[in-house]
Amino acid sequence: MNDYGVAEEELKITVLPLNAPMISLYVPEEGFKTIQNQELVFAPEVENGENATYVWKVNGVQVASTLTYTFKQAETGTYQVSLTAFLPMTERINWNLL
Repeated sequence: MNDYGVAEEELKITVLPLNAPMISLYVPEEGFKTIQNQELVFAPEVENGENATYVWKVNGVQVASTLTYTFKQAETGTYQVSLTAFLPMTERINWNLL
């Protein structure tokens, strides 16, 4: 309060839930197949992923931190590829490509 009275203003704040990212990517039942040194680009759709952090891993080793990932291997074999998407203060959502 001052010599001229009181000034007051109310405002409304709506707190919305923070929805975890949802990863969507078509994966054939038999998995993906490619040949040596050929690029295979993964570009998933991620709902609620505007501010997400992304972690791509191949056989458990981090290889990228972007939404899309280009897989290319010189060695033949079967590889485990995974994508994790998470927002600050939410659980991590994992997607695995077998």
